[in-house]
Amino acid sequence: MLFRSIRDEGAALGIDPARVVVAGHSAGAQLAAMALLAEATAGPTPVARPRLAGGLLVSGVFELEPLIGTSIDAPLALDPTTAQALSPRLLVERTTGPLAPVAVTWGEVEPSEFGRQSRELAAAWVARGGEATAFEVAARNHFDIVLGIGDPTTEVGRAARALLGVR
Repeated sequence: MLFRSIRDEGAALGIDPARVVVAGHSAGAQLAAMALLAEATAGPTPVARPRLAGGLLVSGVFELEPLIGTSIDAPLALDPTTAQALSPRLLVERTTGPLAPVAVTWGEVEPSEFGRQSRELAAAWVARGGEATAFEVAARNHFDIVLGIGDPTTEVGRAARALLGVR
């Protein structure tokens, strides 16, 4: 809803919706990916619909089915159908519009599932015709990987700047 508002009302607020980059970490990366995919599958409208400019997806959960039955799932109560419907890795194959570029990253010192899901999402993004960069950040874990996002000397910082069109 927020992105729809930015897209539809952004010009009146001095915002160019085509320059908006979304970013998220962990479950936030899943939400950012879902926003990007929603833009790519939005139906035709009578006016041009600028898409989001890109996404930085950090240590994301892009397949939710492995969470079923875990302590993380307790408050979510996922079932296989819902988990599949909320899994960006599976949804990317069903998009119909152009995909915004993404940078997908994970830390070296976190469970291997983050790396697997990130690599597979990036590969699916590219297979669907989108642009995706995927990389592991050395010596970073699930919680400290985001510390480099604002630092242009780090790989994560450079990826963020590239998506924003900043040199």
